[in-house]
Amino acid sequence: MKKTIAILLVLCLLGGAAAGYFYGQGKATPADSGIIGGADEPTEILVTDGEEPEPAEQPTLLPAEAEAEAPAEQPDAAAELPELKLLDYEKLYHSHELDEVVAQVGGRDVSWGEYCYMLMQATSQVENHFLQLYNYYGMNSSWNEEVPDGEGETYAQLAVENAEQNLRFFAAIRQNAEENDVSLSEESLTSLETKLQQDIVNTCGEDATEEDFNDYLESIFLTRELYDEMNEISLLYQEGFIQKYGANGENQSEETALKWLQDNEYLSCTHILLMTVDPSSLEELDEAAAAEKQAKAEELAKELQAIEDPEQRLARFRELKEELCEDTGKTVYPNGYTFKPGTMVPEFEDTTLAMKEYQVSDPVKSDYGWHVIMRLPLDPDAVIDFSSGGLPMTGRSYSANETYAAEMQQRFDALTLSYAEGFEAPDLTAFVEE
Repeated sequence: MKKTIAILLVLCLLGGAAAGYFYGQGKATPADSGIIGGADEPTEILVTDGEEPEPAEQPTLLPAEAEAEAPAEQPDAAAELPELKLLDYEKLYHSHELDEVVAQVGGRDVSWGEYCYMLMQATSQVENHFLQLYNYYGMNSSWNEEVPDGEGETYAQLAVENAEQNLRFFAAIRQNAEENDVSLSEESLTSLETKLQQDIVNTCGEDATEEDFNDYLESIFLTRELYDEMNEISLLYQEGFIQKYGANGENQSEETALKWLQDNEYLSCTHILLMTVDPSSLEELDEAAAAEKQAKAEELAKELQAIEDPEQRLARFRELKEELCEDTGKTVYPNGYTFKPGTMVPEFEDTTLAMKEYQVSDPVKSDYGWHVIMRLPLDPDAVIDFSSGGLPMTGRSYSANETYAAEMQQRFDALTLSYAEGFEAPDLTAFVEE
């Protein structure tokens, strides 16, 4: 099974710092260590030149909530599980000298130390999958098993392939930096030193020294040289984005950002919500109070629909919204919502889709109350949502992220990794614990 690398997912290899352990061996894994730790979710390319903002309060009324998944059924604790065989990482690590050149990619030699660490990243993630199947379902997986729907590819082959992809991705970042004169800013250099000191404290304690930290890195099969290099590559990736698109994607063209919104079928609107439920308990108001809200919504819709000039209608809508709207999300999204189909309550979404720009709806009833909605033209700088760090994400910033990722993907696709003469990709099945 051939997999195309996911540019945004690979960035998850570069991150914070926390200690972890090899499954069954008492040693920290690359994926668990957090120094260059793995993750399950993609990271944004966007960066800020200061402290990350606090996550914004999210609206509680409109976005449709996904149903919670039922927890997986646990196996009977009394049942005996077959022994799960994992890799002997010590044996794998010491199977070659660290400085042995084992491959070339992007015109650069790759040492065994670098190759092995990338391989361990990939193998530890596969073993995490094995352990989940083992702990939840009592399934005993092995490296020579074929990956489901993998066209005959085994887990061992998949791990090697993923390691090769990571090496190609880092080569693509280096290539982009060299060809576009991307270098680390003073802020980035400062952040490298800050990260080093944080990693030292987080992994070795408050009073630890760099020597202690280097010993720790050795315990997770990571050289200090490779640690430094990988952190620099992470920042070069971000600096490349900033240099071309700006810190928040503000240099992306309006035309391209608007096309991104249109291609992804986004809608934009603003609304006035008069709630017929208690906002804290979501219990229904009494009939008299609910009827009063409905009458007020009808009054507002009639007033707004009578205004012929679109700009005057929008101005008046905003005045009334500021005064009367009871949607908790109006402070986070004061100019309205920009959203994809399937993300809002159906009554709200269907009404927006059926209207023309600047048209005002009749009152629309949802589980929350009465909405008076005005459809708006798409705006590349309207806030769609927020990043995990609270950074506002707009159509322009999402479009810039996607464009940059596509450019890096193209570089990645053009690179090949070739093994040095006399070296073959390791057969991981030969390194399973005795």
